[in-house]
Amino acid sequence: MVEIESIKKAVDQAVKEINGFVVSISLVGEDKVEVLIDTDEGIMLNEIVKVSKFLKYHFPNFSDTFSIEISSPGIGKPLKVHRQYVKNIGRLLKIILSDGNKVIGRLTHVTDSYVELELNEVRARRGIKSANSTKKQIPFANIKEAIIQVEF
Repeated sequence: MVEIESIKKAVDQAVKEINGFVVSISLVGEDKVEVLIDTDEGIMLNEIVKVSKFLKYHFPNFSDTFSIEISSPGIGKPLKVHRQYVKNIGRLLKIILSDGNKVIGRLTHVTDSYVELELNEVRARRGIKSANSTKKQIPFANIKEAIIQVEF
């Protein structure tokens, strides 16, 4: 059986060395641990390798009993921790609220209790388009899922 708490402690220590943070640690089955990590500037492959080597050093027999998969959250994955929101200020965000409604806007501000989005409303009237922008504060407690939207 995997000692998930000891892995969490080691991962926390390892990500501090790269100025990173843990997004999630989850047990998949009985013998695989998935670890998602990131940094404020975006995780680089060499940083993932450093964390992997750190864990191999602290768990020399891990490959005999279980495997640890380390990666970044990846594009299109829901935001899970506060630091991810802060990292993504300025980006387009789609939020699914607890009541099922959806809101899409530019992430402009993050506090400990809410996020603020700038919502752009485009209106067409007699062939003329106009845009209004409003700010909306959404408490973290009301967010079911938040995903950064890819812009081209």
